[in-house]
Amino acid sequence: MKEKNLPLWTGINGAGMVVWWVAFASLWTGRFGESLMDLYGRVETYVTPTENTFWIWPVAIVLSAISFAFIHQKGNEEIAGTLGVPYVAGHIFAVSWAYATGIGRLGLAAWMVSLSVLFFSIAYHRLHEKEPSLRMTMGLSVFLAWLSATTVLSWAVYLREIEWDPFIFEPMEYAMIVITAALFIASVMLFQKRDWIFALVVVWGMEGISEVTPDLGYRIIIVISMTLLIIFVLTMFTWRVRGHSRISDSYLN
Repeated sequence: MKEKNLPLWTGINGAGMVVWWVAFASLWTGRFGESLMDLYGRVETYVTPTENTFWIWPVAIVLSAISFAFIHQKGNEEIAGTLGVPYVAGHIFAVSWAYATGIGRLGLAAWMVSLSVLFFSIAYHRLHEKEPSLRMTMGLSVFLAWLSATTVLSWAVYLREIEWDPFIFEPMEYAMIVITAALFIASVMLFQKRDWIFALVVVWGMEGISEVTPDLGYRIIIVISMTLLIIFVLTMFTWRVRGHSRISDSYLN
């Protein structure tokens, strides 16, 4: 990639952050139609977290902007080009999810956020192949982790809204499957990609769910999953301190 394209990608990313702020604020306040919390309060699921949990959105937006600022500061046109099209496409579909959710097109919203996760996953994989520093990856890690959780929630809300009943599992059993899958995915990201930020975002989402669930058994399962992830993160750092981890110093600095 030519160096002259670096300001272009930085400009596109900056504009995308502004659009994201507007989309998030509009969805949160109900400017599109129905606010996010009104929707999630009206359509209850076993994987809907508490309201405060959703404040990770502005955190993700800010960290994403900071990450790209570091890429620009280092003049790393190769990494910027690696993110490129899939990164921009991920943002477009994510903003489309916000709009579709606000106007009540829940099925469309579920597909939009699923496509967003797909393109962000491509960007994530390409980025980690370059072994960049943590400052350059943290924004995408938070975005991908929370969008993955949002995908599950969006489909759960949509299927509950249309009263879909597969006659296979009870809603609680589906929720158990979701939590187990989240634990598995976060563990894989932690030990394969050494992405402890992704794992901690999953813990944050689980904590939000545990606060609102009325079922004691379900809450215990969530707490156990959170505890395991935290233990895994601490184990990873212990390995690094003892010199047994394969994490490069450049990645964590």
